[in-house]
Amino acid sequence: MTDLVSRLRDPSHCNDFYLQRQAANEIERLSAKFDAMSPEQERLAIEFCMEIAGQKGEKPNPPDPVRLLEMAEALYRAEVGR
Repeated sequence: MTDLVSRLRDPSHCNDFYLQRQAANEIERLSAKFDAMSPEQERLAIEFCMEIAGQKGEKPNPPDPVRLLEMAEALYRAEVGR
């Protein structure tokens, strides 16, 4: 991707539709995707990702098995509406 970024920074490529499309595809490929059934599930998924990622500048904090089950249960309950 660094080659793509350096090419995008070059002003001579600003009107290159193919390059812009390639960049958009690369960004889409690298973006997080949530297959959420409801807005509540999406909110929870984002919340859990932020919890695992930790505060900016800190090391990620992987959840312990109990917390992971709590997260899964919360996502399930949001899906079935309980």
